Amino acid sequence: MKAWKWEDFQKLCIKKGFNIPQIKEYWDTLLDKKDTILFYEKKYKDTFNNFFSSNKKIILGDLKFEKAMEECKTYTISAVLNLHSMPDTLAQIINQTILNKPLHEKSVDLQRIKDQIDNTTQEGKNLKYIIDIFIKCPEFQYINAFANTYKHIKVIKKYFHAEYGKSTRNEQGIVFKSFCYKNKSYNNTWAIDILEPYSKKIFGYISDIGNSINKYLI
Repeated sequence: MKAWKWEDFQKLCIKKGFNIPQIKEYWDTLLDKKDTILFYEKKYKDTFNNFFSSNKKIILGDLKFEKAMEECKTYTISAVLNLHSMPDTLAQIINQTILNKPLHEKSVDLQRIKDQIDNTTQEGKNLKYIIDIFIKCPEFQYINAFANTYKHIKVIKKYFHAEYGKSTRNEQGIVFKSFCYKNKSYNNTWAIDILEPYSKKIFGYISDIGNSINKYLI
């Protein structure tokens, strides 16, 4: 994964005569969301580690335990909602730089933008391809299902789980229970997996899409 850098992208936008201040607002929003997700990841780890390091006697279900677990749940859900919105912020950038006839800001989402990209050039085909791969990747599919279920249908329940020994993760933490969204089932998922590998995978895809935008604009 190659980092998508503002300096390189800005030069291409200037050459094309794009509205730099508006594009920079979307860019900064994208970075702000990433920073927010990383903040919630740290808060989750700090809260979890502080609780178990400061309490010699752990009583599952007591008030201190439940408070710490609820805080960790909240941090994870907040990260999920920010992760879920990042692709649509990216779509705002594509809308302003790639489309011949940009859509109204309120009508923009990544799927809709992907469908509008001109695929008569190889660069256009490549950009659509990497967006499609991202939308269909298991990590984003889970984040999309989680966010939409949480926002529009119901809370996804969680529980504390610890497993140690042979053929286990040798770990303890919050696990979100399995759920269904649009007739598809999603398995029990560790909160720390959402905050670490899932987030990193999505960050990586966004950089890949960004670099594909650069190639389109050259």
